[in-house]
Amino acid sequence: MLTPRMQLSILFVGALAVACADEQPSITEPETPVSADEIVDGSSRHAWTENQTWESPSRPFLAAMATLSATGANVGYYRITVGAGTADMVSPITTGGHTPILLTDVTAADLAGIDVLFIDNPSNGSYGGGGGEFLASLGDITAWVSAGGVMVFHDRYVTPAETVLPGGAGFDVRRDFVDDSNIDVLDNTTYVTSGPGGIVDNSTLDGGTSSSHGFAVAGTLPGTGAHILSRTASAEIVTFSYCLGRGGVVYSTIPLDYYLTGSGPPAVMPNFRDIYAPNVVHYGAEGFCVIEVDVDIKPWSDPNSINCTNAKGVIAVAILTTGDFDALTVDHTTVTFEGASEAHINRKTGLARRHEEDVDLDGDMDLVFHFRFGETSLTCGSTEGSLTGETYDGTSIEGADAVRMVGG
Repeated sequence: MLTPRMQLSILFVGALAVACADEQPSITEPETPVSADEIVDGSSRHAWTENQTWESPSRPFLAAMATLSATGANVGYYRITVGAGTADMVSPITTGGHTPILLTDVTAADLAGIDVLFIDNPSNGSYGGGGGEFLASLGDITAWVSAGGVMVFHDRYVTPAETVLPGGAGFDVRRDFVDDSNIDVLDNTTYVTSGPGGIVDNSTLDGGTSSSHGFAVAGTLPGTGAHILSRTASAEIVTFSYCLGRGGVVYSTIPLDYYLTGSGPPAVMPNFRDIYAPNVVHYGAEGFCVIEVDVDIKPWSDPNSINCTNAKGVIAVAILTTGDFDALTVDHTTVTFEGASEAHINRKTGLARRHEEDVDLDGDMDLVFHFRFGETSLTCGSTEGSLTGETYDGTSIEGADAVRMVGG
């Protein structure tokens, strides 16, 4: 399971010089009120008032993606029923050190320049509020996510969520109130359960008027995702993330808008508003769609010794194909190791050569790279080497393996 910061780590398997028949030798060279029909819970579980205003808070399995700077992410906030962001969405964004960006629509132009789209749907029977802006922009949102954005979406309607989630056509998401007051932690390795708001455990979000409005069936969700929160049954997923292209989506059946306005039991409302909301926004903002794969520095060598006094020395690093990841899906031209690019260059095209070989002799093909020590950021004091890159569909990869420096 990935952790879409959904994360693709590459474990390094080892250096091996691969000779290819066609290759040359290594080259040295404003707040709006919501109408009464939108705020009444169809299950009659929430007591809304007609003059109540909607404001909301601020993921990411997969990195998703892009690692953001220490100054934080630009988080656009938008409430579907209002057709704009509302003031109660701001605090969960700023709690994690991110910048709130008020959105009045979710077209491609509105999404340009933001890293995260925090969006919620307070309607129990439609995605068409706010003049239908959300439905009209589904194509723009999907393209934006695929290009590297992260959508964090909390939803009351739930049942047809697969029709509006980017890449979600095969999901099975169900509106259901049989076990709606219990939320358990399935994956405690993400910012959702340990973030700027605090800790979420198996009791933190229990006892809400409706802690969730349903669930997604675990077996229908992408493998490149994290199942973070569930109901009592672990296959009934309340909050999950997944990667799509370069970006990712965090989806939840928690009616977060309800708790952000200060509604709900006093004992649990602050947990949703002040703990969970900042955490889930930070999870999206920090990026989660980076896939974890096996790699080895210097295959067949243990320890992975590197002469740190030889700047021209070549380090071989192999990305391994496993049952969970096909190394041949990696775009070799995007891969760098401690800042260095592939040393073997095709003289005709000027592009990095591709080396495919079964280095671990397990019957499937792996991907091997060669890097000049002097072109990396490694020093005689280094104990680890890191590699990053992308798959052909734009999903980020990264990983590290231990090294032993000699000669220094």
